[in-house]
Amino acid sequence: REIREMEERRDLARLQMEEIQSARIEPGEDGRLEEERTRLRHAEELRSAVGGAYQGIYERDGAVISEVARFEQELERAARLDRRIEPARQALQSVRAELEEAALQLRDLRNRLPMDPNRLEEVEDRVQLLNRLKRKYGPTLEEVLRNGERLARQMDDLEEKRRERKRLQAEAGAAAEELLSRAFALSERRREAAGRLSEAVERGLSLLAMEGTRFEVRFEEEGDASGPEPQEALERLGPEGIDRVEFLLSPNVGEAIRPLARIASGGELSRIMLAVKTILAGNASVETVVFDEVDSGIGGGTAETVGEKLRLLARYHQILCITHLPQIASKGAVHFQVSKDVKDQRTEASIAELDSEDRVREIARLLGGKQISPKALAHAREMLGQAPPRLTASPGSPGRPGSSPR
Repeated sequence: REIREMEERRDLARLQMEEIQSARIEPGEDGRLEEERTRLRHAEELRSAVGGAYQGIYERDGAVISEVARFEQELERAARLDRRIEPARQALQSVRAELEEAALQLRDLRNRLPMDPNRLEEVEDRVQLLNRLKRKYGPTLEEVLRNGERLARQMDDLEEKRRERKRLQAEAGAAAEELLSRAFALSERRREAAGRLSEAVERGLSLLAMEGTRFEVRFEEEGDASGPEPQEALERLGPEGIDRVEFLLSPNVGEAIRPLARIASGGELSRIMLAVKTILAGNASVETVVFDEVDSGIGGGTAETVGEKLRLLARYHQILCITHLPQIASKGAVHFQVSKDVKDQRTEASIAELDSEDRVREIARLLGGKQISPKALAHAREMLGQAPPRLTASPGSPGRPGSSPR
């Protein structure tokens, strides 16, 4: 942008710079020319005044110097008779010396005074040129010179900007080449890993009651290292590389494989997420993962497997899981109970953290229903890994309808 703006002003700046430089201005030239022009304009008058003064002082009959010299000689003779006259004679002698010096200066000036109409015309033209430049770039001749230097620097700056742009383009080209090389290498490694990920996810899903599920990773063809041109690849390049990746799923045997985001149910998504997160647990950067409906359509041993995987995943992430299955709930480290109550004809939801005994009762309720038996409590303690109480446990009160541990 800077170069474009400077190029737009370049032609005008060059004309202005050349106009100033072609004038070959010297500092203080305008003042000297003004004096010379005045002398040339009044040359005849000056010659007359200088010549007349020279002749009157030195050259013609009865010139001032001749008279002073005569008076000096007479006073010299008189001073021999009266010594008081000597100071006056000496004063005349000093005057005569100064008159001689003045006469010499007048003679030199008379000889140097120009009588050249052509020179006057040259000076007039030069003064007009300088005045025009001062009106355009002044107001003083020094300011004109400074503007000329500034315009010259602008032209130099333009060339420097062009050199800098060329250097930056070379650096950007080298960086783009390295960046694309790394992006293509990353893409190749991703493609190699995609097959392993698909196999691992399918194995994980088979343990989560999704046997026969097909999982694939699809790359857009444009992301192939042999596909796009460098400029096209750069345009599609982002913080995550040049690949456009989509997960595909076929949850049932015989069904076509389709984009995961379009066909998976909430429960399936939770289990797929669980499988993927379990595989990538040590590498993922997400801190918190929420699972809802992960228990949809499963039970028994599958639920136990899901719970174990969630507990394993909790080593690397904070896991929030909403569930109604005791096999899953018992794997949690902290439990919250969410319940709904009707107060003043309005339904209110509340959440409360459960203590150790409350956890046992809630797991037992999930195991046994409304009526919590001693066997259910004992089973709940076993699932939670708690030792049986020293005193006989009360059957406890039934859980509240609509509640579930979280």
